[in-house]
Amino acid sequence: MKKLLLIPLIFLLLVSCKLSNNEKSTFKWDDTSFTIGARRTIGVWWDINNACTMGPSYGVVCDTVVRFMKQNPELKIGVYNYVSPEGSYQLNKRISQVRAQSVVKYIISQGIDSARIIPRGRGASQPLPGCDAASISNMKSKEEKDAACLKDTHTEVVILATDYKASK
Repeated sequence: MKKLLLIPLIFLLLVSCKLSNNEKSTFKWDDTSFTIGARRTIGVWWDINNACTMGPSYGVVCDTVVRFMKQNPELKIGVYNYVSPEGSYQLNKRISQVRAQSVVKYIISQGIDSARIIPRGRGASQPLPGCDAASISNMKSKEEKDAACLKDTHTEVVILATDYKASK
């Protein structure tokens, strides 16, 4: 039986464009309304023996993104993956890009137009507070270090634009 590792997905809702008076600025995600800048954290399992393979429950998690995209057909998003500072820069960059692409591939397979989603592997470029390499190296126990690395490995969904129009 394969061991699985829980990697949180953080859904950061940001808009990088200016909204005009007629553009929507609040987005419904399941039973919660989000305004620009709000976050949504969910989890997805990754196979611990293969850092780039999502575990069996990933569909349930990614389906929340699919529903959100279908409820808001004007949105374009970025899927940004970050990993902990363990490992080399090149390895971390490659793993984070493959993970972002895995999430995007699933979302596209559920009927979302690929023109609405951009995957970006960010490596260990933006550690969460207390999860940078220096902080982790100062931690005393392996459990504490593992928890910080697990916390720091995350994916953000960023609203890039609200002007998507399906091609006819």
